[in-house]
Order: sequence, then structure tokens, then C-alpha cells
Amino acid sequence: MQKLSLATVFILLVICMYFTASIRWKGENNAAWKEIVSSDGKGYYAYLPALFIYHDFNFTFLENKKLVPDGYASSFLVPNGNRKVDKYFCGVAVLQAPFFMMAQGFCKFSGYANDGYSMPFQLSVSIAALAYLLLGLWFLRKLLLSFSIPEWVIAWVLVLILFGTNLFYYACIAPSMSHVYSFAMMAMFFYYSKRMFSESLAKLIIPVVSLLAIIALIRPNNMIVVLLWPFFAEHSSRFVTFVKEMKSKTKLLLYACIVPILLICIQLLLWYQQTGHWVVWSYKGEGFDFGHSHWMQSLFGFRKGLFVYTPLLLLSLLAFVPLYKNNKYQFKSVAVFLFLLFYITSSWWNWYFGSSFGLRPYIDFYPLFAVLLAFVFASLRSNALKSIVVGISVLLLIISGIQTYQYMHFIIHPEDMNFEKYKYVFLKTDDKYRGVLAGTNDVVYGKLSMNKAFSSFNDFEQEKNGWNSASIVRCNERDAKPSNMLLLDNEHEFGATYRVEHVDGFMKQPIYLKVSLSKREKEPNAGANSYLVIAVDSAGTKTKYWNGNVLNDLPHDDFDTWRNLQFEISLPPIHSKNANLSIYVWNPNKKRFYVDDMRIELYSVE
Repeated sequence: MQKLSLATVFILLVICMYFTASIRWKGENNAAWKEIVSSDGKGYYAYLPALFIYHDFNFTFLENKKLVPDGYASSFLVPNGNRKVDKYFCGVAVLQAPFFMMAQGFCKFSGYANDGYSMPFQLSVSIAALAYLLLGLWFLRKLLLSFSIPEWVIAWVLVLILFGTNLFYYACIAPSMSHVYSFAMMAMFFYYSKRMFSESLAKLIIPVVSLLAIIALIRPNNMIVVLLWPFFAEHSSRFVTFVKEMKSKTKLLLYACIVPILLICIQLLLWYQQTGHWVVWSYKGEGFDFGHSHWMQSLFGFRKGLFVYTPLLLLSLLAFVPLYKNNKYQFKSVAVFLFLLFYITSSWWNWYFGSSFGLRPYIDFYPLFAVLLAFVFASLRSNALKSIVVGISVLLLIISGIQTYQYMHFIIHPEDMNFEKYKYVFLKTDDKYRGVLAGTNDVVYGKLSMNKAFSSFNDFEQEKNGWNSASIVRCNERDAKPSNMLLLDNEHEFGATYRVEHVDGFMKQPIYLKVSLSKREKEPNAGANSYLVIAVDSAGTKTKYWNGNVLNDLPHDDFDTWRNLQFEISLPPIHSKNANLSIYVWNPNKKRFYVDDMRIELYSVE
């Protein structure tokens, strides 16, 4: 039993290596490795080829369509004066750098393209994620041992925290994201913090502060983890004594600042190389809104709720019971920290963090939830109670595994879930549920202007400015009385278009679009592959922006009835001259349905 938890770490690594190779490297087309660097990971990684290969911090090498797909850099390069800057901090790149250099060395002798994006480089990112996963699990085990947690509990908690959460997905399937790196650094930070206080080892302030700097260099807001020091000190007297001791060790504190200063200088130099400025706020147009926290949706909502898509973490909160009984200081410390963590995370303007599996920012703090989960199991005394709680954890583990499968196979929508959609696909794994959910309900950072930029309502009973008359018919499909509406079928692929010319004047800033309409299908799921299209062209020629939003958000059996649909869409700034905005319904499958009462409202964002 003494080596059970150690064996578990390596067994989990082998399992993750298998799934990584079969899914992330090979995939259904034997070329899944080409998309290892994806999503936010593009920005985290871009520093490495820019520094070690192209020596180009203007990132012009990303304009090479043979090297990266069109629009690859648009998600992370943001304007800063006349130049652009990588919006992400460089912490992940620092941790990936040794693996990148090994890939670069391999390419020089193997014949692979030394371009930063060929197979060896892509695989190096995946291997790096596995390495840091191993590091995180290793130090999490050591941390739990330092709390005198039984071996069987440690082994079971390691299994749960990997496969009972979205950590597995972000370590193996989306390895270029920052979370597995933060997970590893947090586990190390917790372990050395615990030793620093429990063993009164002042010299450990050097690795602790260095790890804190790396944590901040990955995600700056994660610096709040320092507020957990009282929890790891376990007693107020121990914490106060340590703080007083450190005040007298000026020389040691100066040594402890060396690595953090060097790490901060890396980021400052990178900003200077990109913009000519030493300090840059790269998240322009984004930020926190502490006056409008979405903590309830963040924790329990069906869009991305933490305890909905990672229900195991709810079980970890039972640790407050033994903590309150045994150590009220720790109870208060972790309660205050979790309150702040939930509040700060849910106050980010995009509180659901875009297209992702679950609320991914919490992955960074899973070592803390693992400790709490271990406290729960370790506090159980009767075998009956152990069986019940372990049984519940097995059930939650299975649910998490199914939801991971659902997300990977497009059964769970990556961004716009709600209760109805969640209920429709709950525990469903059949292929017929793939890609059937849709929806567009964007949020914006800031306030919508009280004055609409444009507004139009069309019931198609008479001509309206800005609208053409395509596909308008008169029929008895509404209230059994003759009325005008749009008919889309095999003869009418496009509905009437609402067009606003010369929008470049007000679309130089972000625009928020609200569209509502009524739809009646004459065939089952006729709108499943039809779209509300928003397009911007320049002088009626080249398309500058195109966005197709699926009409049906989920399948309905009772199809021959009127349904009201709503879309809320955030549009990017358009800087092209003589730009024109068009909004219309497109029916490429040419199935039969009617559309009526279209309302369009455009707002500027203040």
C-alpha cells in the first residue's frame, strides 16, 4: 500500500499517453497533430518560433498561408498603436521552451521543416503538456502525503482529479492551452508553501516566490493564490511567527526576488520588442466587471456552470465539515479564498470564457480541490459511509467521462448551452446527437448604447426601407388568416435581405446585434442547417466579414408550429471603406419553412 499512490501516478500517465497518441496525434484522419497548437494556445506558443526561428516580433511569419491557416493570428494579435502585440503572457512559452528547442534540434537532423509548425514542433507541445501533467500529479501526491492522507485516498483522488474533471481534456486533447501548466505550478507552489510553514524552512521562500512568479506569468490573476498561505500554515500563530521571521531576513528576501525579477523582465522585453513600450495592456477591450458578477451562472448555470460540468468539485466542498470541526483557522482561510476565487472568476466580462469544456480557469486551482477532496475521504470513519461517498464519486466520475466524450464529439455545444439543451443530450453518446445543438448569445465588455445605431421591424405586410422583397409570399400559415411572410424552400434559398450601406462610420468600434424572428417548419428540423447570416462587404464586392448562425438551437419533434428565435451577436470592428452590412436568412438545404416578424437592432458598445 505504501507505493499505491506512486504507482497510480505512472499508470495515469501511461493512460494519458495512449489517449494523446490515438486521439490528439492520430485522430480519425491520421493528421490530428496538425491542430495541437490551437485556440488560445496559438498565442501562448507564438513567442517561441518568433524568438528562436524567425527573429520577428511583428509576427509577419504568420502571414504565410502555407505555414499557418488564414486568420490564424487574428485571435491573439491585437492592435497597439501602429503595431500589434500578442495579447497573452509568455509564461506558457517559457515552460514549453525546452521542448521546443528539442524539436528544433530534431528537425535539423531528421529532414522535417524547421518552421515551428511541422510535426515535431506540434508534438513537442503535446509532450510538454504530458510532462507537466506528470509533474503536477507528482507534486500533488507529495502535497497530500504531507497532510498524512492515507495511500488509498491519495490514489483515488489522483484518479478523480484527472478523469473526474476537465483536466484530462486540457492535458491530452487541448494541450496548447495554459491550464495543465498552471496546474503543475500550483501543485508545486502548494507543496513548497506547506513545507515552508510546517517545517519553518525560511529558505524555501526562494522556490515559493519563484513559482508564484511563473504562475503570474501564465495568468496574472492567479497571483491570488498567495492568499492560501494561511491555509497551508494551518495555524495563525505559525503564520504570524513566520511573517515576523521573514521581516528579519532581508538578505534572503532579496535573493528570493532575483528569479521573479528575471521572469518579469522577459515579459517586459517581449512587450518592448513588439511595441516599443516596456509596459502594455494587451487585453484592450476586455476586463473585469466587479459590479456585475455572474457567480450563480458561473457555479450552477447550464451554460458553463462549474458544478454542472465538473460535479465532482461539489463533493470536495464537503471538506468544510471536518475542517470546521478540526481546524477553524483553515476553514476560514479556504472559505475566504474560494469566495474571492469564485467572485473574481465570475466577474470577467466573458464569464463563461468562450468556446471551452466547462469553466476552464478553475483547472489551475484543482490541486486545492484535490486537497479538499482528500480531506473528505480521510474524514470518513464507518465503512458504510465510505462506500456511499466512494460510490457517489464513481458516479460523478462516469458522468464526467461521458461529458468529456460528448464535448469531444460535438454533442455538448462549446459555448451556448442551457437547461433545455443539457436535458436533451444528457448522457447521450449516439452519433445522431453530434452537432445538433446551436445558438448565439454573445456577451460584451461594456454597456450597450441607449441609442440604437439602427433598428428595423418587418412583418412583410408592406415595403420597408433597407429591405428587398425576396421570397415574400401571402398565405394562411399564421392565425388562419392571409398574411405576408417569407417562404424558404427549394425555390427560395434566400430570404429577404436587410441592408445598411456605408456602415464603416459606426462599425469602427464593436457593434452588438440583436435579431429576433418567428419560424414555422413544414418539415422536421427544416431549419437545422439553415442560417441567419450577417455579412459585411466593401462597396458591394469583396466580403470582409461573414457569420452564419444556425436557426435551430436544438431539434424539435413538434415541427409544424411557430417558434420565436433570438440571436445576440457581437460584431468585430470593421475598418474597410464603403462597407455595407447585410442580414438575411439562408436555406442551403432548401427544406420548407416560413419566417415572419423579423426585428433587427444594432447597438454601439460604450
